[in-house]
Order: sequence, then C-alpha cells, then structure tokens
Amino acid sequence: MDKLANIIGARIGAYRKARGLTQEDLAGLSARSVFTISQVERGVNAPNLATLIDLAQALECGLDELVFGRSTTDQTKKTKEHVNLEARLVADIVAMDLKTLKATRSAINAIFEAQS
Repeated sequence: MDKLANIIGARIGAYRKARGLTQEDLAGLSARSVFTISQVERGVNAPNLATLIDLAQALECGLDELVFGRSTTDQTKKTKEHVNLEARLVADIVAMDLKTLKATRSAINAIFEAQS
C-alpha cells in the first residue's frame, strides 16, 4: 500500500464521516461503487484524478483538502462550480510545458503581491 494512498484515503473517510455519510451514500453521490470507496478509504488503491474530483464534489470540499489536508479558502463547503474550476485548473497546469508553467507562476505571484 502506498503511503499517500493511505493518507488521502483516511482524509476521504474522515470527511465522509464528518458529513454523516455511509460508504453507500458516498458511492451513490460520487457515482462509484461501494467497493471502490472502501478500497480508497483503506488506502488499497489510490484514487485517480477523475475519482478525486467526483469525491470532492460529493463531499462538498476542495481537491486541496483531500490531497493536502488543508483548504486554501475560508469556505467549509465548496460549490460544485468551485470544485470543477479547481479540477480544470489542475488539468491545465499538468498539461503545461516548463516554460509556460514558470511564466504562469510568475504571473500568479505578481497578482498576489499586488493584492498585499
């Protein structure tokens, strides 16, 4: 079992329980099987990006919360639109070449510095 899969699985289980959901409930909300939810929560299988997106939407949280264990926003629940936008941004970033990625990071840093 992969350590990261264990950590992410534990977070998913904790969010599910905090929301008062059973594995069956989460399976229905995320269009995944109960077997898949069980495997992910136990760290047997790491969820792929599509599964993470569906789980984040079902749990009304962000990908950052499931993957990194923290939220980059003050929201306790994120809208489906917010989670979808995060997913699209992650996919765009993954597809970037190094030069574009560096330029994008510089532009984002400039935006944050201007807001400070």
